[in-house]
Amino acid sequence: MGCRDCCWDMTGCQERVKRVMTSFAWWYGQLVCNHPTPFIVLPILICTGLGCGIFALDIEKDAETLFYPKGTQAIKDRTHLNELFPNLNNKTYSPFSQNTWPKFFRVVFEVRNSSQSIFSNKVIGEIRGFFRKSMDELKKQGLHWEDVCARFQNTCVIAGGPYTMPDFIRQLRAKNVTYPVRVAPDGSRTDLSRNIAGPVTDKNGILLEAKLLLVSFILFKDPGWSDAAVKLTQKTTLKYVSMTYQGTHTLENELYLATKGDIWLFMLTLIACIAYAILSTMGGDMVSTRSLLAFVGVLAALLGILASIGFLSLCGLKYTNIVGITPYLVIGIGVDDMFLLMSSWSDTLSSTELTVSERVSTTLTVAGVGITVTSLTDFLAFLVGGSSIFFSVQIFCIYTGVAVLFVYLCHVTLFIACLSLHGRRVYSNRHCVTLRTAKSRNELKDKGWSIVCRFLCGGQIPMRARDDESMCEKLPRILLPMVVFHRSFRYLILVGFGVLVAVSIYGYAHLEQGLEFTDLVQEDSYYRENVFKLDKHFPDSIPVSFVIDGEVNYAAEAVQRQMKALLDNAKKDEFIDPTVEHCWLTKFLKSAFYTDSARFFLDLEEFLKNHTAYVPDIRFAASDTARIVASRCSVITKPSNDKIAMSEMMQRMRKLAESGGFSVKVFAYHWSFLVFEGVLQILPNTLLTLGIAVAAMMVVCMVFLPHPFMVFLVTFNILMIISNIFAFMYFWGITLSIITMIHLVMSVGFSVDFSAHVCSAYLMSDAQFRHERAYDAITHAASPIFNGGVSSFVGVILLSFSGSYIFMTFFKIMVLVIVFGMLNAILFVPTVLSLIGPEPKLKPEELSDRNSSQRSFPLFQTHRSRVHSTAPHNSLISTPSAAVHPVNAETSLTHSHPSSPPIGFESSATPRMGVHFD
Repeated sequence: MGCRDCCWDMTGCQERVKRVMTSFAWWYGQLVCNHPTPFIVLPILICTGLGCGIFALDIEKDAETLFYPKGTQAIKDRTHLNELFPNLNNKTYSPFSQNTWPKFFRVVFEVRNSSQSIFSNKVIGEIRGFFRKSMDELKKQGLHWEDVCARFQNTCVIAGGPYTMPDFIRQLRAKNVTYPVRVAPDGSRTDLSRNIAGPVTDKNGILLEAKLLLVSFILFKDPGWSDAAVKLTQKTTLKYVSMTYQGTHTLENELYLATKGDIWLFMLTLIACIAYAILSTMGGDMVSTRSLLAFVGVLAALLGILASIGFLSLCGLKYTNIVGITPYLVIGIGVDDMFLLMSSWSDTLSSTELTVSERVSTTLTVAGVGITVTSLTDFLAFLVGGSSIFFSVQIFCIYTGVAVLFVYLCHVTLFIACLSLHGRRVYSNRHCVTLRTAKSRNELKDKGWSIVCRFLCGGQIPMRARDDESMCEKLPRILLPMVVFHRSFRYLILVGFGVLVAVSIYGYAHLEQGLEFTDLVQEDSYYRENVFKLDKHFPDSIPVSFVIDGEVNYAAEAVQRQMKALLDNAKKDEFIDPTVEHCWLTKFLKSAFYTDSARFFLDLEEFLKNHTAYVPDIRFAASDTARIVASRCSVITKPSNDKIAMSEMMQRMRKLAESGGFSVKVFAYHWSFLVFEGVLQILPNTLLTLGIAVAAMMVVCMVFLPHPFMVFLVTFNILMIISNIFAFMYFWGITLSIITMIHLVMSVGFSVDFSAHVCSAYLMSDAQFRHERAYDAITHAASPIFNGGVSSFVGVILLSFSGSYIFMTFFKIMVLVIVFGMLNAILFVPTVLSLIGPEPKLKPEELSDRNSSQRSFPLFQTHRSRVHSTAPHNSLISTPSAAVHPVNAETSLTHSHPSSPPIGFESSATPRMGVHFD
């Protein structure tokens, strides 16, 4: 038999896979039903024990670690730069010579009265007084400014601080200060716009007054000094000026608080999920109702989440608050599996001769493939996400993937064991609360009981399929096939999805990229307010360093021309300020200290003694001060807050450095390149991760849905859902960022769930024709899909009230996943299957039966007659006569015969020999 025959022949690999899965499911169902106690006690004890590991949580709050890609060129350059140029901020601070993130405390002062100037006597006096009081208070706490400050020429560096001093105020009053650039008597230029905003100038550019002042305390080390300064500022209110501020660790602290403050939402979400699960399963009567079983299903999901977090904490995996969205997601997945299991249980009710153990085995046989496929695909999707270069994506995916696995294990142990106890209670005709033998509601009515008493006390053993289902479960199963299998609606559905694809292409083409940290903190965060002030009045200008990594003869004119050409070419870039240059070599060559190349190093030594700002930019050989083994020169960018444009500038500077013509390595660097590389990596890394995840889904589908058309359909469905989500992110104002990347990886696994249920039910159907099989599939899966989607929506709806960008974005994307996942599963997939789905080839003598059946089959009038046969609806099994036992209170409560399914689990009404898919 060829490979093609193996894939398409029902007697080939598909039948073998089905035999293995159903045989195991039957055996496992018998085992759990006959010995439920260990399957209840052990999961509870194990999950509770592992959950105690939550007390060992090690929380990662560092913004760089969480949100910037690992192993990038900027990180490698920074590591090497730290080796070449050790930090000299405690001796010779220079803003052009910073290798890493600065340590600081900054305050933006703004006059409250717009008619006043920030430099008026009252205002500037209040600012000085604030600084004096703050320094005194910090000293009382043992935090001395002189111990932590960065220094230049033995003076602590306070950027903007000189503008509060009397000398500057006198110069301002004398109208000797020009704006935005102030030229000193020695010819040096100072850009005042970096610290002074809202200026009022005369026609000659003389600064008269201003409205805002930025003061930054630059730190060499920060053992809590900036945090203490922030707390003091929070407690201080000034009369004439308002203040916005932040410190070294402000972003990390505010990111942590942004999600920590919404923990109460999880408790409300849990209550809402339990309430919906109970209400949607309150069908039947007080004997057949499955409300308590639904409660156990949600509890099993909660136990799985608790165990996964505790287990990974004990394994030493760090935790981040982004993982806070995991419970909302995993509860939805767990409840979806619960609804599928309960729907398959309801299918068995019409077969009154089955024992409880046989019903449990049948339930697992029918639904086991569905929940196994969805859980495994979800796990693999998150496992793939765990390979991301973004640490926060890794952590989220690992925590969520393991949680999915634990929830699955809890459902196939704890929930199935409780399902068997539920079955014993039902078929012993016992009340769901009192466990006493119940009388039917008609009997109670004959005895004169009130309607309320009859409702609360009456019940009987269900005799028909779905007697225990509520209207929430019955209506989707009734209404959806009527829509999908109507000829006009089917083609209208295909046209509608075609239009949706066109809309998706438009939305994807216009989707924006980028993440602002202000989005991640709470709306009332002081960090957010400070950043808005800085972006509006003091946009960033960054110094870009060109590092010459190796020994070069700087005394040679050729090297000097190369350096000048490199800087001149850099200043031609549209984002580089052509008026500013910070280079020891060009400055030295223009100075009076330089005489000729023969005295180059002797003159350089004298030059550096008088220009200490350039000392951090030169590294001499350890044993010879006449050899320079590394150096750097810098240009500065124009003010800009456009991270994408700055990322492109970074790439241009790197190419320029590589093409500079030096005999040694030259590279461009600034510590903010880490940010820009993150911007550049988002889209390709997202697409790569999603592509690998989809490929993993295909592999799983090939195993559990071993039919080429089904694999293609599920994969195409995933891609269509992802494209829909991408598009509507644009329409909903969501940008592509590391946060949405996490949610998109989540959507891959989640979008498989719904369509996999339909495709699995289609292949499991024993009908002969594609429209019958599609009808069986949507009838079987409609209720679990609908209620699973609604329960997932209930699980995230409360996040719409969150002040956290992470939770709010998760809510929006989850709504898109649920909506598009459900629409594709209950409309698109069944429609395609009913039109071109695979169906068994028939023998020549069966063709006439096929043609007559196709002419007479009612598309949406009745449930097929198999429903009332001795085998459960959509079941793959028919119980042999030796395994049939009449149900009564004694056998159901105390004994469940562990009968074996017939070989192949084939319906006796459906011949299988010689049948294969076309």
